[in-house]
Amino acid sequence: MTREERRSYWQHIVEEHACSGLDASVYCRNRKIKIPQFYRWRSKFQDMNHEEAASSFIQLIPGECIPSSGIRVRLSDNLFIEVDRGFDPLTLRTAVETLYRRG
Repeated sequence: MTREERRSYWQHIVEEHACSGLDASVYCRNRKIKIPQFYRWRSKFQDMNHEEAASSFIQLIPGECIPSSGIRVRLSDNLFIEVDRGFDPLTLRTAVETLYRRG
């Protein structure tokens, strides 16, 4: 497996976990994935997302999750973020942190 194939594989695993709604330990046990390896890769993708967010705009790309009932986060009187069940928590966190930094 090439480096790019491995990165793509783990990105898929991390995104699939985010959509699953399962605790990481349960998800990894079901998929027979070593949890430290999963956390290491998830951390790499979080770091990459933070670097991208610090530079400029955040590109939000719909995932393969099927939306159902969601939540609405009120950041101020005129600023809301709405997310559906199964949302990518890394993307939400990055968006909120970016908005918070920009005031």
